[in-house]
Amino acid sequence: MQNIDLTDLASFSRSCLSRCYREVADTRGVALPDPDAREIDYGMPYKEWQALPPEVGAYYRAG
Repeated sequence: MQNIDLTDLASFSRSCLSRCYREVADTRGVALPDPDAREIDYGMPYKEWQALPPEVGAYYRAG
């Protein structure tokens, strides 16, 4: 929920936020693959998030 609020406030997408996680990790010498960065942002593996039923996923996708 906090990430959704953050992306709404900052006016950028969740994909942008996960890229930011990855880029910051890179600057600190930490390898953070895209799937791991997305999992931090989405709170679950990205493929699971994509598989959410429409009535549940719509709430999350709005963020």
